[in-house]
Amino acid sequence: SVTAGAPWSQHDPAQSDSAVARYKTLAYTDAVAGHRQARAAGFDDALYCTMDGHVACSSIANIFARFGNRLVTPPLEYGVIAGVMRGWILEHAATVGFEAAEESVNLETLKQ
Repeated sequence: SVTAGAPWSQHDPAQSDSAVARYKTLAYTDAVAGHRQARAAGFDDALYCTMDGHVACSSIANIFARFGNRLVTPPLEYGVIAGVMRGWILEHAATVGFEAAEESVNLETLKQ
């Protein structure tokens, strides 16, 4: 199970002033803190959201949501890392019958 934490300004295109948004760095303090907080509350991971409630990523990975045969992942504009696996899934999902796209997903949609 996953908990949703407080909005994280790094993942808000309108609010972010982070020089490291969208880059994989060795600065894992926010991710480690979020992951520890989620684990302490009995969850497996934490979701980071934009200031307006759209899901950006988890504390340890990019995310995809499955809606039938559609796989949806947040757009890069939310400050997510353009990871190798994320790119591979977007490129190859159709070969196994899935349509993959970058789209906004809010927490309420994920709860359905």
